[in-house]
Amino acid sequence: MAKKTKKADKHDLLYIMSNQCGWCKKSEPVVKELVEEGAKITTLDVQNPEDQKRINEVKQKYNAQCGTPFFIDAETGNQVCGFREKDVLQKWVDGEEIPQPPKPKSPPPPPPQDIESASDEEINTWKEGYEKWSKENDHLPNILPFDQIKERIKQAQIQRKLNPQGAPGQPSQAPAAPKQVGDHVVNVNDQFYYVVINGVRETVFAEKSFISSLSQQYFWRESDGKLSKVVGDTNFNKKPTPQPQPNKPNVSVKPPNKEVQKQIDSIKQKQDSKKKDTNKKSKKNTKKIAGI
Repeated sequence: MAKKTKKADKHDLLYIMSNQCGWCKKSEPVVKELVEEGAKITTLDVQNPEDQKRINEVKQKYNAQCGTPFFIDAETGNQVCGFREKDVLQKWVDGEEIPQPPKPKSPPPPPPQDIESASDEEINTWKEGYEKWSKENDHLPNILPFDQIKERIKQAQIQRKLNPQGAPGQPSQAPAAPKQVGDHVVNVNDQFYYVVINGVRETVFAEKSFISSLSQQYFWRESDGKLSKVVGDTNFNKKPTPQPQPNKPNVSVKPPNKEVQKQIDSIKQKQDSKKKDTNKKSKKNTKKIAGI
């Protein structure tokens, strides 16, 4: 049950979003509708440097840990992490405290480095650990069965092979050193990553080697400047289904029959005759003018 927070004289409602976030795109019409109904919500884009300063200040003030979308009252700290339907966000606008989603008691066991080449023993050990973890965390909603999580991670590993991010032969256990891209230092977080479940970014702690091998969909910038990998966002860069193009009608031109062709020829002859008469009259008028 949502509960009322302490009465506040002022509210500073912030909607923190990113243009690359699929769940933000789903949140936009909800936020727009609330604003049209009178809610004063300020949108902050994490990719805008000025907005990012404000985001960092608010997150540090309330020790908030959330990706996007993120809804927070900068005056009270009342916050909602992840996508929510309109009725829930309306309660947030009204000052009601929304219970946070349940957190896992411990991180799930890391999978083998390469599922495709892993032995049956490695797979079974991982399976036993994952199923044990699932029972210990049965308070979490929508925990995927082992076969599904195995297939997802397998596909992520295949994508990493097709699009390697690091130089081959580098030791996977060593933490990645910050990279210099122009004037910007890229420092990848190797302590944890995010998995998007039902529109909410859940923090997953894992070994450095696994995080290093993980192929992210995109990065989330933490308040300390590090970039955390994000996976499992089904709405990320989702392209609209192309509409089928209507088939062009195959129209063939039927030649006119003999009677119609005769009428066409007759009309053409009359037009030619008129042209000849006009030209003759024009020549006569020219001679008369010349003789004046």
